[in-house]
Amino acid sequence: MVITAHFIDSDWCLNRRIISFSAIEDHRGKSIGKKIMACLQDWGIERLFAITVDNATANDSAVGYVTMQLLSWRNDDALVLAGQYMHVRCCAHILNLIVVSGLGELHASVTAIRNAVKYVRSSSMRLRTFKQCAEQVNCPKGIVVLDCPTRWNSTYLMLMTALKFQAAFDRMAEVDKPYEAFFAEKENNVRRVGPPGPDDWESAERIVKFLKVFYDATLLFSASLSSSLIALQESTDPWVSSMAYSMREKFDKYWESTGKINKMLIIASILDPQAKMDFAKHIF
Repeated sequence: MVITAHFIDSDWCLNRRIISFSAIEDHRGKSIGKKIMACLQDWGIERLFAITVDNATANDSAVGYVTMQLLSWRNDDALVLAGQYMHVRCCAHILNLIVVSGLGELHASVTAIRNAVKYVRSSSMRLRTFKQCAEQVNCPKGIVVLDCPTRWNSTYLMLMTALKFQAAFDRMAEVDKPYEAFFAEKENNVRRVGPPGPDDWESAERIVKFLKVFYDATLLFSASLSSSLIALQESTDPWVSSMAYSMREKFDKYWESTGKINKMLIIASILDPQAKMDFAKHIF
């Protein structure tokens, strides 16, 4: 488990430091909480503003454990408002939940392209053949990247790079017999999905345009994501509209309502010289 501390120093500069990197025995809340407390004791940290973790039930228990321990040490002086808003839900994790829930609707096209990339990246000989095909059809320099299926942003990068080499994949289907045989094989007792056809590439283009909104949001998470989802819901493309609607529902679950958002985020943003009252005005 990695613990990162965020703090403002005496010069009012925001700092971020990894203060613990250690093995953890299990994923129970009390075990996680004990690791956090041991780290705080090692560094002599006696006061906390908030703990940012994802939405797993064990993390709720861990934050509760840390809150009780700190209150027993220093009473209310250790925490803000006795730790009522100690647990801040990780916005990157929530964003991941939103996108993964929507991506499931187009899994076949994504899987077909993933399998094609997997074939190319599985041996140096196949990669060499692919590069030759790319040169023959005048594709740009570079190489395709394989994603991690549970990380939507890596899927976005895979599809974005694969689209640049669509002609090379089409060429592979024509000249490389093992490529054709690869997709005739079974995987988990089911014929392997692919190779990607025109419909799959068309879907990939739509997905990349859609996911760019979320990819940009990971670089700067802001209220603009909500307005982007509303705009996408009005799309004439029924797939885009449906996907945006399901994502907006999940977004609202965590972020849209002042009854659900962690109040500490509002206070923290006011104390941030770059934000001041902007976020507070948006929320209220």
